[in-house]
Amino acid sequence: MKANELRIGNLFKEQYSGQLIKVIALSGVVITFDGNFKGKWQAEPIPLTQEWLLKFGLKHDLYDDRFTFEMGSTDYVVEKQDDWYFIGVKYNTSKGNSIVYFSWHIYHVHQLQNLYFALTLEELTTS
Repeated sequence: MKANELRIGNLFKEQYSGQLIKVIALSGVVITFDGNFKGKWQAEPIPLTQEWLLKFGLKHDLYDDRFTFEMGSTDYVVEKQDDWYFIGVKYNTSKGNSIVYFSWHIYHVHQLQNLYFALTLEELTTS
């Protein structure tokens, strides 16, 4: 993972302890995480799961097995495909609902956090 893929506030997991850690500073190629680790430690991305989508407050539609969140008058859809997720915008048309998908291969929590911020200019936090 490269520092330019991250934002302050991105969540990760410490590989050995399983502790959740957060990016608190970025400077060039140096990434600083919160926590006080002694000895060997390693940050690793958190796989995006349905549990994480619910923690972030997305609504689960059991009928079509999609997750949704709203920003203003726009409805966003998060849908699973194999071991990754993709995001689209839901439009209401005269012929019914239509979804335009625009983001592919979201595997990790920090990727969803970054995309959410790009779309909404707000941080995606757990509820």
